[in-house]
Amino acid sequence: MATVNRRYLIAPLQNIAGSQIPSEEEVLGLLICRIEVKKKSVREAANDVVKIVIELWLKARIPFQRKDTILAKIEKLHKEFGNVKRNMGRAGSQAVREEVFKKRTKNLFDVAATNALDVLTNEEDKAFLLTQRKPGRRGQLGSVDTRLAAVEARAAQRRELQERQRQRAEDEASTSMTPVELESSSISADETAEEESGDDEEARPPKRPRRAMTNVITPSVAACLDRTKMTDRGAVHVLSAAAHSLGHDVSKLNINRSSIRRHRRKHRTDARVALKEELRGGCTLIVLWDGKLMQNLTTKKNVERLPILVSGNGTVQLLNVLKLPNGTGSEMAKAVVGALEDWDLTERIGGMSFDTTSSNTGRNNGACVLIEQQLKKYHHWKFIDRSQFEPGDSHPHVRPLLDPVEKNWFQSTLINHKGLRDDYRELLELTVIFLGQELVALALFDPLVTVEEKRQILTSLHITVGDESPAKRPKLPSQAVSGLQLQDMASTNTRRFFQKLRLEDGFLDADPATWLEREDFRTAAAFVEEIAVINDHAERGVALIQEYNRRLTQDEEQLQFLLQVVSRHRAKFPDSRKKTVAVGVAAHQEQEH
Repeated sequence: MATVNRRYLIAPLQNIAGSQIPSEEEVLGLLICRIEVKKKSVREAANDVVKIVIELWLKARIPFQRKDTILAKIEKLHKEFGNVKRNMGRAGSQAVREEVFKKRTKNLFDVAATNALDVLTNEEDKAFLLTQRKPGRRGQLGSVDTRLAAVEARAAQRRELQERQRQRAEDEASTSMTPVELESSSISADETAEEESGDDEEARPPKRPRRAMTNVITPSVAACLDRTKMTDRGAVHVLSAAAHSLGHDVSKLNINRSSIRRHRRKHRTDARVALKEELRGGCTLIVLWDGKLMQNLTTKKNVERLPILVSGNGTVQLLNVLKLPNGTGSEMAKAVVGALEDWDLTERIGGMSFDTTSSNTGRNNGACVLIEQQLKKYHHWKFIDRSQFEPGDSHPHVRPLLDPVEKNWFQSTLINHKGLRDDYRELLELTVIFLGQELVALALFDPLVTVEEKRQILTSLHITVGDESPAKRPKLPSQAVSGLQLQDMASTNTRRFFQKLRLEDGFLDADPATWLEREDFRTAAAFVEEIAVINDHAERGVALIQEYNRRLTQDEEQLQFLLQVVSRHRAKFPDSRKKTVAVGVAAHQEQEH
């Protein structure tokens, strides 16, 4: 231990020598020497000390913390020393403080990894760390383990040899890919080549056979292999047989497992980038999600998976199928918002579609509420597909029998019955949500609603002042719903429907009989017609991850890319009929050109 001179409490040190890992006193001594003697800043001095500390811990063969963590600990120790030094020379309790600090710095400057004792396999190393952690740092580093040193030296030689072999292989590959000059009609060029080669031709080593350069894994082929769950090794056999049957020389084609794997991974990444570009635009979207418990990629432990999709403008796009630590509303909200931010869609979300579980619809911690808070949009909608509740046509002789059920039993039994089951009550409440002050605007696009009814809705829309914060769901049975008409639900709040979907609403000031002649109404009607909001899409996302989980990859990122590629391919080729495939291929070729 080489000292410089004596200072307050801690002696500056140039370096550390010994058979122990450093104490706090030694670390402070190294730091003070570089600050006060070498005139370095605290950060520069701390960086120098970090290197010395890491070198000593490496010598002890004990796992240690990250460099930035060690740096922060050194700076914190220096700050504590400064607090003690600030009151230097004072009477009273200062002497006690100095004694406590001096005694403390005799102990180990502990930067061992939190799991160091679990990682260490040598019992002597474990015992050494434990004794160093005791007051006074008892224990010494043993002599050099010659056997272990020889093993590590051989391992280093192997790594160096592998690196040289890898570099040589890359050089040969790059050489084999250089353009080959074809035969020229120029005689002088041929003669020059012969003169340059001369007698050296016999001295040259034999050339290695050129690698096949014709690639067969196009984005379309890669997507087909992913959709059909074809492994890389299986693809080698299928592609080779198909190429041979079409009259190609398989030896000239780049068909091997590693090349196929590399190209498939590349095309998946490229497909994700293309999907993000295709989804750019200004139309409003609906976000859908649905959770499912399933087996993890690499272990037998079950994990929560959350497929997240968006729909709008006639398309449905899978964003992610994320793995969650649990199925709480907080985790689901975090995953949904994260996916929307990743795809840059947070400003385009106008509604949500999800299953009515407590984790989604909880009043305080439900995913729906938390997503609204995080997106700072407090009036999203929960859509219910009306086709799920529309009755079909009844036979003329049966209709009179059903009328009493529809008018009397529905109201008296389902709404007013005190023992109503919770799931029935929830269904009724959700059905009425569809007819809220905002969503009643959907009736304006319904061809089954008469022109006169639409006029009455418009009258209420212009005259009736809506609630500042309308209820998102009615309270049954206290809130009467029988006898209500569509116009009774419309108010000035109904215009919010068009604002949130970014739709022109100029036609609301015109007579409904003339709407079909107006471009703004036709545009809005087409948009509303194409909104896919039923949760079947999220359930298809669940089925997709169940089908491909643990099949083609164990890499989480590649799994996300794989699911997006398959989802896109299924949208382009919904079935395997020849006509469908031909149309899809033609559309793809036209898009490429």
